[in-house]
Parts: sequence; structure tokens; C-alpha cells
Amino acid sequence: MSGRAEPFWSAPVNSALRLATFIGCHTFVTLVLIGCSRLVAMALDRAGDPRVFDYMPFRYFFDLMDVVFITIFIAGTFLSAKRAFKENDDG
Repeated sequence: MSGRAEPFWSAPVNSALRLATFIGCHTFVTLVLIGCSRLVAMALDRAGDPRVFDYMPFRYFFDLMDVVFITIFIAGTFLSAKRAFKENDDG
């Protein structure tokens, strides 16, 4: 121990920075996934908007993938952050 007392705001600031970094990393991964699905969707649009079984446009699947990515991002980030910060508080 160095004998120096840490400021009273140090723990909340460190916790907030960890949470912001955690959410930022998950947001980045989600944006990369959405960007990749958009690139494929744009390539399909250039190919003439193909249809599945001549009924449903293929682009609907990519729109659904974006919704799934966002839903998983929200739920996964919340659950992972809750578990990570609960484990940190227990120690």
C-alpha cells in the first residue's frame, strides 16, 4: 500500500468507465454485424432484388437480421454487464 488515500469518487468513475467501455465494445461489434448484412443486402439489390420462392423479397431476411442483432445486443449487453458487475461487487 502506498499510504495515499484514493479520492471518494474514484470507484464510481472507474465503474462508469468500465461500463462505458463495455457498452462501447458491444455497440462496435453490433455495428460491424449490421454493416456486413447491409453490404450483402446492397449486393442483392444490385442483382435485381431476388425473391425466395418467388414470393418474399430476400432483403426482408436482412432487415430481420438487423432487428435480431439489435435485440441480442440489448439483451446480451444487459445480462453480461449485470453478471460482470455482480461478480466484481462480490469480490
